[in-house]
Amino acid sequence: MENPLLARQIPRAYPYQNGNVVPPPPSSYRAPSPAPTSGDRRGLNRLPQESYTEPAVKNTKNNSEYLSPHRFNLDEQKAVIRHEKETAKNAINMLSDRLRSPVPQPTPPPPPPPVREEWVIRDSVERDPVTQGRIRGSFRKEPLVPQPPRPPVVAEKPAVKFVKAPWKLTIRKEMFYPGEVLNDIQIIDQVFAQIVEDCKKSYPYRIREQDRKQVETVLRQYEIPPSDLNNQSNIHPDVKVAVIELARLWPLYFNQVYEVVEKRPDESVSTIFAISEHGIRLIVHTPHDLENPLKIQDFFPFETIADVSLEANDILSVHVRHEDEENAYSAVRIKTNQAPQIKKTLDRCLSGGVVPKRKFVRALEDYVTSEVNHLSFKQGDVIELLQEPEGETPPVGNWLYGKIENRFGFLLAQYVDSTDGDNVPPIRHETSEDRDERVRFFDDEVPFSSERYTMIDFATKYFRKPKDKKKQETWAWEDISQIVRFSEKPISQSLLADLGNEESKYAVETFHAIMKFMGDEPLKKSESMTDVVFKVLLICHRQPTLRDEVYCQLIKQTTSNISQKPNSALRAWRLLTIITAYFPSSLTLKPYVLQYLGDNADEWQRPFHGTARICQTNMIQTFKYGGRKVLLNALEVQQITDGCQLRRQAFYISKDHNVSQTLRPITVAEEMIQELCNLLNVRSLHEQQEFSLCYTVGKDKHLNYCKNDNYLMDIITESEHKKLPFQFYLKRTVWVHPLRYDNAAYIDSMFDQVIDDYLRGSLISTNSLGQLTAATTEEIIKLAAYLFLLLPDNPKGLNAKTLPQIVPKSVIEPKHRHQEEMVTRISRQLKMFGGRMRPAEAKSHFLELLSTWPTFGVLHYRLKSVVENGHQLPEVILTINKSGIQLLQPKSKEVFKERNYDQIVSVESIRKTAYKIVRLVINTMQGEETLDIKTDEADEISHLIGQYMFVTGGAEERGSTEL
Repeated sequence: MENPLLARQIPRAYPYQNGNVVPPPPSSYRAPSPAPTSGDRRGLNRLPQESYTEPAVKNTKNNSEYLSPHRFNLDEQKAVIRHEKETAKNAINMLSDRLRSPVPQPTPPPPPPPVREEWVIRDSVERDPVTQGRIRGSFRKEPLVPQPPRPPVVAEKPAVKFVKAPWKLTIRKEMFYPGEVLNDIQIIDQVFAQIVEDCKKSYPYRIREQDRKQVETVLRQYEIPPSDLNNQSNIHPDVKVAVIELARLWPLYFNQVYEVVEKRPDESVSTIFAISEHGIRLIVHTPHDLENPLKIQDFFPFETIADVSLEANDILSVHVRHEDEENAYSAVRIKTNQAPQIKKTLDRCLSGGVVPKRKFVRALEDYVTSEVNHLSFKQGDVIELLQEPEGETPPVGNWLYGKIENRFGFLLAQYVDSTDGDNVPPIRHETSEDRDERVRFFDDEVPFSSERYTMIDFATKYFRKPKDKKKQETWAWEDISQIVRFSEKPISQSLLADLGNEESKYAVETFHAIMKFMGDEPLKKSESMTDVVFKVLLICHRQPTLRDEVYCQLIKQTTSNISQKPNSALRAWRLLTIITAYFPSSLTLKPYVLQYLGDNADEWQRPFHGTARICQTNMIQTFKYGGRKVLLNALEVQQITDGCQLRRQAFYISKDHNVSQTLRPITVAEEMIQELCNLLNVRSLHEQQEFSLCYTVGKDKHLNYCKNDNYLMDIITESEHKKLPFQFYLKRTVWVHPLRYDNAAYIDSMFDQVIDDYLRGSLISTNSLGQLTAATTEEIIKLAAYLFLLLPDNPKGLNAKTLPQIVPKSVIEPKHRHQEEMVTRISRQLKMFGGRMRPAEAKSHFLELLSTWPTFGVLHYRLKSVVENGHQLPEVILTINKSGIQLLQPKSKEVFKERNYDQIVSVESIRKTAYKIVRLVINTMQGEETLDIKTDEADEISHLIGQYMFVTGGAEERGSTEL
């Protein structure tokens, strides 16, 4: 029988010339075929010639290769072919002649053996890269010289080779556990897509024919067109859930399948062991049955399974109770290498609660942290609670573990609504007024406008014009530009036109003082640099209308400064840093000054761009906080003149721990509170408002509270001027947010604040008879055990002498018997702790327990007198807490009067002749009432009430409170 492929080939005869094979002339469109060798003249040539009916390879030329595909010029084509044959013949003759000519060989080494050169044309020719460029250009013929044979090239195997895998990985839902609920839309979509894709296939192993018909019935019932199965986003989730619930009832689909050997008493049978959410199935594989290849042999619901045990590493025994008889049991023994895995799955199914119900909580407050394993969130965020991961120890305290989207971490239970229930607590939105107030309180003022403000424009509008009317008419742009530039001579009158004669004289004095500070005018014998600066500051303080004049003078002297003095321009800029830190300009001049400072600060090529940036920052701060109030001393003047703008200052965040922070001349208390709170990992702005910066001055170390707009350098300068020692402290004064235990410095700070009040007994509450309850006594014992672990000499043992250091004084009874009993109870509690405890952990447990007391965070003040609307009230005690203020009876502690912060309109500290009072304006149902509270702690009380009003959002006008 003939080979049909060989029958389509024809023989080829090649002419021989001089013992070499001569190929046919090359075509102008295709390269010639390679010449056959002596070893190639076999195979096809042995077949008879008549078996070739048509060429084996046809010409693949199409009509698109011609200029005109429908018209062929045969005469012209024959001439081209004839010319190509003659050209090829001439080329071969020339090469043959050159090969016959002798080639000179080098003497050493001996000539290589002659190499037979053949003219071979191949489809793909490998060319030397050196000659590749010239091949495509002009070709220059060179004599053909035979080359020595090259060693064979060994192909190296690649170090890394990518091979496309012949298989694909897919994610499938293998089985459902008992009680598992799908409430994630992404999982529902994937499982539904899996079921639909499997139903399209004709495999009967997992899905039977009747099962496919059930799915078709559900889709028709919901009127789902077949086209939507390719775009499943159009299908409602309820339809998908209905299909999934139907598929969960199929006996063979959602199963974990294992090939096992069932060990029977008299035989061993190969079977399939399947685990589903309903029970265990033993399945027999019958491949000859094409419709039902898997047949269920036995089914054991989970309710009938009594015990699952491993007899060996590869033998699993399942004890099943008979449904008909109560005390009748049988054992199913299977052998497989996966026996431990099967037992683990069955234990999870039998234990109940395999898939816990997803629990969500809502964040009540902002919580920002930089800890790696902690979760940051905002108020109103929905957090899903999860099981703690294995190998991670939660921090000390009441911590939960949850996730928000793809972020996981620990979170404090106090910051979320942990009420039990299916519904997530409602979102607490931030009102537009709160948001505007927050932005106005924290955000910096935008320094620049899109409009250009130049000093030439300001001078044209507000500078003093020449007195001569003719000069006024010819007042050109050159004259105006000269006025705003540097002047080597003093001015004779003010630059601004709206200043009077008296103010103009002060303006001339300030210009002289500026020139003296710059070095352009000599100082008097009795003058110093500090005197010159004080003179400018005092004039600006006493004459507010001259502040714009001083700004214009300094801008004039820093513009195109060509002074011969080496530091003239530098000192003018540094004097401007002092002025911008003390006094704001008018709103009219403000955009021009900010534009001037911004132009110099943004261009780094300018010589004083760094100082201009400082001036810009100072001015923005001054407009926000009002500027400094205390004159700087001579040392600070000298430091600013020398370019030193920073100072290091210690701040105590606990009794024994202080940190050094960098102060600028314009640093205010609010900025330092934020920096110190960041060190405590308190990064939420709302939570930072609960902290205050305090300082003590003098030997008595009286505690003073800084307002948010207090400049710290004012406090330092005043204390140093009086030569009084001072210290700064960060103190938490408002207790609205719950405690956090994610930072050691924070724990130390909170512990040091409450330990003194606790040991004094001010946090202990009693019953109506003035006695401690049993629960409170037990908690005091537990708190004493924590404090004992913090004592430096606790290895010496606990005794009665140690009690005053760990138990409140009001609890310790003088009787020795009671003290010994308390020591015994504390020792018993220490044994329950099981050994030593780290100090941070003991402090955390102490704070966590103490924060549950109703008196935690409550401040008590004894008052000298209280006047309500002009009427004297009886003696009362004032308490301040997060819910409001209360006036209590001194002995019975009954509430005499109570007001929340929403009712308080304003609070202020007023100085009388010899004392201070706190004046509260309160709105009540009966009308507005005024409380005048006489006390020695007037400043502290007014500060705390105002801060609570701000944090709780009870004050409509927060500017009226003293923060």
